Amino acid sequence: MSGAVYFISEEAVVKRAMSDDTSKAQLSIECQIYDRLGLHPSTTALLGSQQDMVILERLQYTLRHRLHELRGRDERPAAADKLRWALQIAE
Repeated sequence: MSGAVYFISEEAVVKRAMSDDTSKAQLSIECQIYDRLGLHPSTTALLGSQQDMVILERLQYTLRHRLHELRGRDERPAAADKLRWALQIAE
């Protein structure tokens, strides 16, 4: 596990590395991946970084949340949504 995520606002979260060296190294690699990817519509945005932590865009709704909402209304995801999700996974 590379770190723990903390809510800081409606728009952002902070991910801090655990105290062990492995966790710090994993978070450093994660930060490098965000830097290399740049802005991409299928990933959260890296808003900033400091030693042993990154500031990330906060997702407004997780897929799990969206599916629970649909279930509560006794609905199923639209075929177009399922296809879009499958394509996003394949990217």
